[in-house]
Amino acid sequence: MTERRINLPQMSRLATVTPASIDQKARTVELVWSTGADVTRMDWLTNRPWVERLSMEPGAIRLERLNAGAPVLDSHRAYATDNVIGVVER
Repeated sequence: MTERRINLPQMSRLATVTPASIDQKARTVELVWSTGADVTRMDWLTNRPWVERLSMEPGAIRLERLNAGAPVLDSHRAYATDNVIGVVER
């Protein structure tokens, strides 16, 4: 089998911030990472849409790395360190 590499566009997720959850003194904010709603994505190889569906079931994701201080990125840009606008606490 021959290895084949394909450059795909960067995907992103949208996080909704609730203004009432902003704590200016602690410099923290709560956000909704996902609701589990279906999101239509594009398969750039076949030019056909597909549906991304994230499970919200307990145990469906391992949060150890995220809770260990994962970066919060500005608009999902990971090109430079100045795109890091925060750190995940938990």
